[in-house]
Amino acid sequence: MSFFKVFMLILFYPILPIMYFVLINEAKPRKNIILGVTLPRLALNDSDLIDICNQFKYALRKFVLLLAIPPFAVFCVDRSSIMMLILMYWLIFAIIVPFVPYTRYHRKLKALKQSKNWKVGTTQKILVDIKAAAEVENQTNAWLFIPAIIISAYPVVYELTAGREQTHISIFLGCCIMLFTTVLFYIFYRLASQLRTEIIDEDSKYNIALTRVRRYNWARFWIWAAWLNTFYSIIFWLGINGRTSFTVFMLSTIIYAAAMLWAVLKAEFTTRSMQHKLAAESTKPIYMDEDSHWINGMFYYNPQDQKTMISNRVGIGMTMNMARPAGKIVIAFSLLCLLIIPFLPIWMIAEEFTPLKVEKRDSAIVITHLSEIATIDTAAIESIELLEELPTSRKIAGTGLENLKKGTFDVEGYGRGKLYLDPQQPPFILINTSHGFIIINMHDEICDFVKTKFPLTGA
Repeated sequence: MSFFKVFMLILFYPILPIMYFVLINEAKPRKNIILGVTLPRLALNDSDLIDICNQFKYALRKFVLLLAIPPFAVFCVDRSSIMMLILMYWLIFAIIVPFVPYTRYHRKLKALKQSKNWKVGTTQKILVDIKAAAEVENQTNAWLFIPAIIISAYPVVYELTAGREQTHISIFLGCCIMLFTTVLFYIFYRLASQLRTEIIDEDSKYNIALTRVRRYNWARFWIWAAWLNTFYSIIFWLGINGRTSFTVFMLSTIIYAAAMLWAVLKAEFTTRSMQHKLAAESTKPIYMDEDSHWINGMFYYNPQDQKTMISNRVGIGMTMNMARPAGKIVIAFSLLCLLIIPFLPIWMIAEEFTPLKVEKRDSAIVITHLSEIATIDTAAIESIELLEELPTSRKIAGTGLENLKKGTFDVEGYGRGKLYLDPQQPPFILINTSHGFIIINMHDEICDFVKTKFPLTGA
């Protein structure tokens, strides 16, 4: 259990330093944007501006330090569901809370801009450098995705052709999700190559260079991400099929998450550094003030812009134009996922703290847990075996808590079957039916029924 806690903490905890690292960099000029506010170059050294940035940094550090300790409370609890409750609710706070100081000082800076009348170029039109748009070449490495997609598809094809005895719907769906993720990275690669041309100067060569920098770095990232996901999809498939150890699977998951994180941060901050140098060399700057289209500097809403995806102003990567239909759908889906998070640990608590109930009803054994989950027709029972200890088992689909195993498992010495039991409460009854085997805890009512109807074998 302690190893699992460490594993989960390693997966969850990096979100906090990531949020800090990404947001603290918003206090530095990103071309001519600070804290999501567009500013003229001459204003970047203003003392009031510097003071607001310093206040923001102090407030952000304070919030992050307050969030740094709570996750370690998982080492004070024994139940997996309580541990997940702590981590998931903390995750929500770790994502949302750092934006509290950001939003506050974004608005302060916006007010300062208005009070000092820092007018910045055009505010109503979307500027297009036609020459730059024509000369920025499309990416030509799309073929690199073909072998990645083929390799990612192998587990899906294998599970499709393995037959019903060897595969399970959850394994098949897991492999499909990994394949879809690889394909999704290719889609993002294509979208990144179609981002709006960035304009900072009347001279097109600066705009061409600026746009190429972003497209090049992000194209490399999506290729890297696709291949990284391809290798992990094989490990994932082997792991859930039991062909590699659980420890190898967990360590591979940590390495996969760390490598993906390193790649995305490298792509973004390499791009920022190179673009900042180009902007500093610009001799005839053009400023585009799109602040009115950015809600709190974070969410882009511009009905006049036909682009669905644009470079993110705050944070990393790309964002959606919420004025476009696809943007509305993606934002709605993202909010739905965020709203679901608080309910997952509550469901886990109900799972872990609700005891399984096994009873004899007429000509069937009925198993209930939150709802009726299985019915064993006594006419289908072929034999029953008593087990003093539960054999080593590996979850395929269902629940695998310390005090609850419910669903489909691979059981050493028996193959694939159903478990509905508390592993901490031996002995167990293995019921062989015409549809496979089921293992449950020994219950007095069932035990009396079994003794009268079937001979018990085993220990």
